[in-house]
Formats: sequence, structure tokens, C-alpha cells
Amino acid sequence: MMGDVVQVEPGTNPGFLYQQNTLRDAVAAGTNLNIFNNHSDRVRMANIAQVVNVLQAMILTEGKEDASHPDLPCLLAVQGTSGCDDDSGPCHFACVCLRREELPSVNCSASIDGTGEMHISLCNIDPDAPADISMRLDHFQSKDITGQILTAERMNAHNTFEDPDVVRPARFSDFKLSGGNLSVALPPMSVVVLAVKGELRLEARPPITLKSPLPGLQYKYYETDGVSMPAFAALTPAVSGAVDAVVYPKGIRDSNFGFFTMDTLRFPEKGIYTFYANSDDGSALLIDGRIVVNNDGRHAPIERSVLSCWIPATTNCR
Repeated sequence: MMGDVVQVEPGTNPGFLYQQNTLRDAVAAGTNLNIFNNHSDRVRMANIAQVVNVLQAMILTEGKEDASHPDLPCLLAVQGTSGCDDDSGPCHFACVCLRREELPSVNCSASIDGTGEMHISLCNIDPDAPADISMRLDHFQSKDITGQILTAERMNAHNTFEDPDVVRPARFSDFKLSGGNLSVALPPMSVVVLAVKGELRLEARPPITLKSPLPGLQYKYYETDGVSMPAFAALTPAVSGAVDAVVYPKGIRDSNFGFFTMDTLRFPEKGIYTFYANSDDGSALLIDGRIVVNNDGRHAPIERSVLSCWIPATTNCR
């Protein structure tokens, strides 16, 4: 077995892997936490492996003295932005890429916790240039915003026993909210977390009244080739009918076919619902013609889900 040699701090026990971390590690930690949050449909839990006086530890100690690594204040700053009980939402914006690398200079994640508060985490990994970010808070009526920032004058800034406050979270207010438009000025090499108090509001659609509902799931079976799902509306089904569950009817071929089912769902109360699509090869779940879960492509059995589909009021959806 081969691996990289870890360079520990001089004068420390190499078996303990004692190592100093810097702001660079904190920005990398914030970036990875955004990745985890943006993939919370699959990443259900993430934990710190080391805590005290080891590789990537949160705290260093020497006798009665202690100094936190920049990773620890980063984790404390972003702790509200992710969690298995939170509901993640898409976070999109345009930004430049770093020189010499096809790597976006800014990454982001957003989620709403159990109290209805939205948390937005932004990381500017560029060590030299600030970034001006603009985004829309669609369907979220904001009442108050507070912010924290983790940054320093140098990317290799770190805390020591003599100076334990070089890298610490600070109050952040370099943002502006106008209507539903939020603009944020990110300093270089920084992690910014915004807590947005407000209310999620979506316009409720009127319930669908079915005059002559048909029993079961209505299906259409297609014989087609390809590595992804076809445009079903442009095809003529080979067979159509009704089934009692999402199962294939008898008599279909083993491969190169498409199967489309449709039904009406009733949601008894408003809330944030989780939808899943599990399939061997491509599948998708649509509600009112909009793709909610996309599990398309050639692949082994995979389950994908969406954690932030808001259903307003008592609603029927197709």
C-alpha cells in the first residue's frame, strides 16, 4: 500500500499527525459543505473525523492553552445552512472562473430550516479578487437579514496560542436587498453566511376538478431506441391502458422501450414534500408538466429525490 507522506509540525509527535490549518482550509471546508448541501438528496450525514491535536483537527492544545483552527469557526458559521431536516433549494448565479483553472470563483448553497429561516452560504475561493453576486429570492418574502464572514488578510493566515483570534467570524453587512433582488459584495478568500428571516410564499393554484376520473394509473407504452428518455408527446404509443401500480404490463419487450404513466395526486395540506424516482436506466417525475426529479440516462438501479418541492394549500396535481 502506498500513500502520501503527511508533513506534521516540527517538534511534534509524527504519530499524532499534529498539523496547523489556515484560512485556505476554512475556505475549502466551506466549499465542500456547499457541495454536501447541494447534494443533500444523497448526502444524508457528514462528520468531522478528527477533533483535537491531529490532522485537520478543529482545536489545537498545549497544556492549558488552546487555539481553534480556521475550520472550526467556518463550521460554526455555516452550521445553519445544512442538515438532514432542512430543505435545500437551487442556488444559481453567474461568476468568473479562476485564472489557469476552469473553476468558478464563487460557490453557493441555500436551505430553509425548520423555523422557516433561509440560510445562504457563499464562498469566494479567489485569493486576490472580490466578487459581486446578485441573486433573486423567488417566492420568499424577506423581513430581516443578518450576516457573518470568515476571512483574513492572507490565505495562509492561522490562529496560534499567542494570537488565537487571527481568523474569527465577524459581522457582515456588505449586502443589499431590494424587492426580491439580493446583492452581495464578497471579499477575496472569504466564507459568508446570510440568515434571512421571512416567509416562503407561492401562489396557490385552484384545485383540479375531475368530472369522470378513471381508475388506476393511465399508461402509454412506446417502443423506441436511445440512451435517454424520448419526447413522448411526439411519439405514437404502441399500447395504452391502465395499471394498478407503477408496473410494466405484460407483453412488452425487454429493452428499448418507453413507459409513461399519469395520475392525479391530492395533497391534503400545504408543506414541503419529498419525491423519489428509482429506476434501472432513465426515468423522470413530472408534476403539472414540470420535471421534479430527473433520473434520466443509462445506469444501474439508482434512486434520486428532491427535498424542496413546495405544495401550496390543498392541491390536486397531475
